[in-house]
Amino acid sequence: MAAEGLLKYPFIFFCGFLTSYLLTPAVAQLAKFLGIVDHPSERRINQRIIPSSGGLAVFIGFHVACAAIFLLPWTPFHGKLTFSWWIHYLLVSTGIIVVGLVDDSVGIRPRWKLLLQIVAALCMYQLDVRVGKVLGMELPALVDMTMTVLWFVVITNAFNLIDGMDGLASGLAIIASLGIAGSFLVGYRPTDALVLIGFAGACAGFLRYNFHPASIFLGDTGSLFIGFTLAAVALSTGAKGTVFASVGVPLLAVGIPIFDAALAVWRRSVRKLLRDTSSATDGGIMHYDMEHLHHRLMSWGLTQPRVALLLYASNVALVSVAMLSLLYRSQAVGIYLLAFVVAAYFIFRHVARIELKESGTAILHGFRRPTHPLVAILLWPALDVLLLATSLGITLYLGRPTTSLMHLKDIWFANLPMFCGATSIALFLSRTYSCVWSRARISEFVFLILALSAGGASGAGLARIVLRDEVRLTNPEGAFFLVLGVLFIVGLRALPQVIADLIGLSATRTPSEQTVSRRILVYGTGNQSRSLLKRLSAAVTNGSDAVSVVGLLDDDPNYRNRTVYGYRVLGGLKDIIVTLQSYDIDGIVIATHLEAAKVETLLRVAKNYSLTVSSWSVREEALYAPSNEADDESRDLAYGNV
Repeated sequence: MAAEGLLKYPFIFFCGFLTSYLLTPAVAQLAKFLGIVDHPSERRINQRIIPSSGGLAVFIGFHVACAAIFLLPWTPFHGKLTFSWWIHYLLVSTGIIVVGLVDDSVGIRPRWKLLLQIVAALCMYQLDVRVGKVLGMELPALVDMTMTVLWFVVITNAFNLIDGMDGLASGLAIIASLGIAGSFLVGYRPTDALVLIGFAGACAGFLRYNFHPASIFLGDTGSLFIGFTLAAVALSTGAKGTVFASVGVPLLAVGIPIFDAALAVWRRSVRKLLRDTSSATDGGIMHYDMEHLHHRLMSWGLTQPRVALLLYASNVALVSVAMLSLLYRSQAVGIYLLAFVVAAYFIFRHVARIELKESGTAILHGFRRPTHPLVAILLWPALDVLLLATSLGITLYLGRPTTSLMHLKDIWFANLPMFCGATSIALFLSRTYSCVWSRARISEFVFLILALSAGGASGAGLARIVLRDEVRLTNPEGAFFLVLGVLFIVGLRALPQVIADLIGLSATRTPSEQTVSRRILVYGTGNQSRSLLKRLSAAVTNGSDAVSVVGLLDDDPNYRNRTVYGYRVLGGLKDIIVTLQSYDIDGIVIATHLEAAKVETLLRVAKNYSLTVSSWSVREEALYAPSNEADDESRDLAYGNV
């Protein structure tokens, strides 16, 4: 009995592994005979013709493993996946395989492929494979069906989208299936774990031929089947009824494919919104692009095996977080929070810069779109009143935690006319609504803060005269309301410039290969350099990011290795050789006054390294003057071209 309990896991794994391993060469020959092959193209990274539809071997290997689980005379063991479930899923998954084979051989329009996935998901729903409950609450039938279909479609297409590199989708499927199987073993459900162990074996047998350099691809036959199977098993087990088993294990186990799919939808939706006709994705979210996670990592200079191993390791980390949440349920929230903070840092620092840049551009277009002056006159005051009312509500809620919500509402209504009314009047009198905030100066923001402070003080004075002591805000509450109001109102007006600065600096520091024509160093850290960098940042925001600023040069040793205007100072003229050897540089732009000797030295170095050298400066030239004073006018200003 004990021996059987230990041996059944490797036995089922090798049933799936050997079947897939032995069948894959035959499937490759069949694919070649039928002409189901992937040719090199702009949307593919393979350099030779590769047979496709290798997922057929994974499909057969998985169901052979299931047959070994449910047909061999094992001692009964527990689980929610039964012989009846397997027979039903065999029929539905056969339909998925047929869809994939047809798509690989003759092609199916994306919308029709999505419709067929929805039909398959509805079949699973009718077979009682459904979400059912969320956080212990029974879902209405329509909501349940919608969430079930969404579950299948998201996970299925996540693997379909990430299957763009040798061994990536099949390797991630192995990690995901073993991770979910581990959660089933923790929950004492060996049958459910065995199904996924057999699935991992089938994927591992295929991976032998699919890892770089691949001799066969999964094709849509395999990627659709892999995603649909993981979605079906996770949903069939009923684990989705609990927070940690549902969100912690299934979603994190397929976290890398889902994240890549989310980035793709985000990126393509924003581009569609902007109507970027120069992009291959202009047709919408169903159209391909070459900016998936594996494409980006390869653009950094990593090889296909290194990219695959890096993404494998990332998915293992996500599975580890999920398993920790199961083993330490009382600390699960803290584990998720820590993981979220770490992941958010890496996402915003390294991964999602393209999406952030284009989202910021879309927001800026919304701010800068010409509108009738009457709209601005009505919109800004309404937003300000809403923000002030929200600030007052937050102040009361945090400042009086023991007060009932009904009583807080009465206090909020009593103070609203005093604080919000007086502050709004102060904003009107200060003529803040006549300012174009996307082009405002710092002094105008300071004046706005002073107007808000005056309005808040006036409101506090009125409240002291009109309201009773137990109703009006205390001094600390009034100060907190004012701080919140300033943060919200000033922050809203500063948002366009903040976004422009962030996406401009991000794009010029880490541009995509398709858009960058030059990587430059800027010589100088003064006002002239700042003007140049602002000009380049504005060019990036407007979509013409052809220049990447690698860093700054300055001869003052106090600036070395420090950050100026968001860029690192790499050294001065005496460090130029080391800098050029450390970075890929195409040119140097002088944005400061340099002595003739330094210019000559710089030109000699540039000649040796085949660099362009240009000077960025602007001069005001008089077009008309009533006297000869025009001959003397020559001032450096912030105009010019790099």
